[in-house]
Amino acid sequence: MDAIEAMSAAFNDATIAVRNAGGWHATPDLKARVAEAMAQTEAARLRCAYYGDAARRRLEGLAGLGANVTPAIAYGRQGKI
Repeated sequence: MDAIEAMSAAFNDATIAVRNAGGWHATPDLKARVAEAMAQTEAARLRCAYYGDAARRRLEGLAGLGANVTPAIAYGRQGKI
């Protein structure tokens, strides 16, 4: 958890530095690259949610068949990642 918080702070500092340097102005190329990065990020988020739910459903199916696995291995799905 500490590593994630440290990287978030470092990313925030880097973003502020770029913004203050004046290199942050929107150009058509930059807008297109940011839009593509956002689309890729959203696609990755959806894939993670899909595969996480698929794994949970498989485990619940195995548990229902009498396999020696617990249906809720780590935590319940709350609709948020």
